[in-house]
Amino acid sequence: MPYFGNWPEWFNLYLETCKQNTTINWLFFTDCPEPENKCLNVRYIRMSFEEFRKYAGEKLGFPLNMSHPYKICDLRVAFGVIFDEYIAGYDYWGFGDIDLLYGNIRKFLTDNILRYNVISFHSHSLSGSFSCFKNNLELKYMYRYLNNWQDKLSRDNWYDELDKLLGKILIKKEGSYFIESFNAPGANGIPWVDGPYIYPTEWYWSDGRLINNRDGGREFLYFHFMLWKGGKWGRLWRGGQWENLKKIVHFHYKEATDGW
Repeated sequence: MPYFGNWPEWFNLYLETCKQNTTINWLFFTDCPEPENKCLNVRYIRMSFEEFRKYAGEKLGFPLNMSHPYKICDLRVAFGVIFDEYIAGYDYWGFGDIDLLYGNIRKFLTDNILRYNVISFHSHSLSGSFSCFKNNLELKYMYRYLNNWQDKLSRDNWYDELDKLLGKILIKKEGSYFIESFNAPGANGIPWVDGPYIYPTEWYWSDGRLINNRDGGREFLYFHFMLWKGGKWGRLWRGGQWENLKKIVHFHYKEATDGW
């Protein structure tokens, strides 16, 4: 998880949901200070954006013309090579976003699901918010399935997540598991679990379990709230009514250890 700049205000809550998933490790490559919420399974490797750019270019074998950290979204397909020394010994590696809250991940990443090589929690594409890959040589170099891959990775302009293009290739390969797990209400233009375009309006997290006000006790893998937080994506959701909020989180993470 390369991340540069400033942690979002909900980051300590995000970490609280990582903390409950003790069999999974997160590695952040960042210039941000270590956050207040300490988690044994979350590690921080200090580097600047410029250091990351040079490091990633050396790993890939060609210079990267990156002027903005958002270009890192395109590089996710090559994280297996870029971070090969850090993922050595792991069964799987993956990438994801941090504008989300996790539920009980291993309830969804079961031993049965972990028979697959590629695991995506969107049915139609690789999920940029959370996808996993078996730690083997082929998938480390999966970005080479893309046409003109070196040009796409090295250019400064952003291709709007190359993982979406790669997903169209991987979804057809044997050993791939693509399933819609309904984690981003209102996004991707898909209806909700039971068919209609009616989405949950409240989500609840407690003891590592994530549920909402629409689906009874059904647990979810994660809640991706990119449309709820304001900014560009918030304007697409309910008219952007959160756009002018000065604050999104209104409680301290230590007050929420029993849930929120």
